[in-house]
Amino acid sequence: MIRRFLFYPAVAVALLLVHFLIVPHLALAHIVPDLILVFVTYLAVREGRLTATIAGFVLGLVLDLTGGESSVLGLSALAKSVSGFLAGLFYGESEGRIFQTLGSYRFSVIVMGASFIHNIIYFLIYLQGTDISFSDAVFLYAVPGALYCALISLLPMFFFSRRYSG
Repeated sequence: MIRRFLFYPAVAVALLLVHFLIVPHLALAHIVPDLILVFVTYLAVREGRLTATIAGFVLGLVLDLTGGESSVLGLSALAKSVSGFLAGLFYGESEGRIFQTLGSYRFSVIVMGASFIHNIIYFLIYLQGTDISFSDAVFLYAVPGALYCALISLLPMFFFSRRYSG
């Protein structure tokens, strides 16, 4: 219970700071990992759909209001909340199953899927009225972004696999 009210918001604030201060320096060909989405996916697996959807909306709205993602208000909130909801399909009811998912490659696969869905929603709306084709956005940004998020998600995956193995 305390985790929900103290720990998760503290982690979210820390990740927002990292997102603004450090993540831009991790760019590979203008592709940056979405740590906020990795956290929302973690919440989906750990706490379920409702928590992940609310966290995705709130954190996405914070990004939208601070100009961190785009100039379209609510776009990150929409994309992150839908991704959190869909990632919540992998919520494990039991503690053992939750940590089994978080400590295995399945977590990275879930993050990659959530990131791909996030990017599809995001670019489908964001690119309206531009000269960039949707297929270019998918292959130049959505797929590499999803792969980069999956790569970054290996860090918490290794943490959980070491912490809860045995």
